[in-house]
Amino acid sequence: MMRILLAVCFVVSGAAGLAYEILWSRHLQLLFGANAEAVGLVLAVFMSGLGLGGIVFGRTADRTRSPLRLYAGLEAAIGLFALFTSPLLAAVTSAYPRLATGLGGGPAAVAFSKALLATLVLFPPALLMGGTLPALTRALALARDHAPRVVARLYALNLAGAVLGAAVTGFVLVERLGLAGSMRLAAAADLAVALTAWLVAGRFTGMKEPEGLPPEGPTSQTPGLDPLPRLAFVTGLFLSGATFMLYELRLIAGIGQGTPGSHGYLKPPHRPRTAKPERSGIMRFSGCRPTAVDRN
Repeated sequence: MMRILLAVCFVVSGAAGLAYEILWSRHLQLLFGANAEAVGLVLAVFMSGLGLGGIVFGRTADRTRSPLRLYAGLEAAIGLFALFTSPLLAAVTSAYPRLATGLGGGPAAVAFSKALLATLVLFPPALLMGGTLPALTRALALARDHAPRVVARLYALNLAGAVLGAAVTGFVLVERLGLAGSMRLAAAADLAVALTAWLVAGRFTGMKEPEGLPPEGPTSQTPGLDPLPRLAFVTGLFLSGATFMLYELRLIAGIGQGTPGSHGYLKPPHRPRTAKPERSGIMRFSGCRPTAVDRN
């Protein structure tokens, strides 16, 4: 029963995670513009945070006495960070033009400002999300040799939740609750997951290592790869991930450009330009955000 409850928690966690990605992307696109650069920046920062979080918190999960409490703490921190999204984005909105102007205002300065501010917003929660899978795997695996099977099942559950969260957020929540309301709902779901995991942790027994087994490192039964095959394997994984991200960007571009009347990621809604005023002080629009002020 406890394992089923934790499995449900990880489905909900996956749904909240994709909801966050969609909502943070929408917020940043309102600030930076809906274009390929903005989408690529969001994906790069988010995925790098997930990867690094898996490394950092995976090692922490191996050392901690209660991986399930670590998992609960990560989920709680993600939910609390989401609740502070509005003031954080307000600060980013204020800092973006000043930072870009202070760096010279050129294309390089604008790109660096976008990258820096997007990293400040997206990287911390993505780092925490990356630690949830290894922490929960460590808690649920009865022994080290059970871990691969547990990872596969948890990954499938989390992915199912991610699909559900993306669909519900994109088609229902944003329309009915808005960005802020959807963010609060996702944060509440993560906090509920954290509370559930924390309560279960007191009655749950996780991985138990046989006496005398080294905590880490290859054994005689599981030798490591030679340097050259290992390099080829890692390079293949890197190229596979890069190709997948390119496919995702291209798919989003095709949807945004190919759907009539679409307000997709890469195609901002058409808005007529304001006629050139006879007096100063009227703001001119390009796409969906103000870009200049006519002074003539």
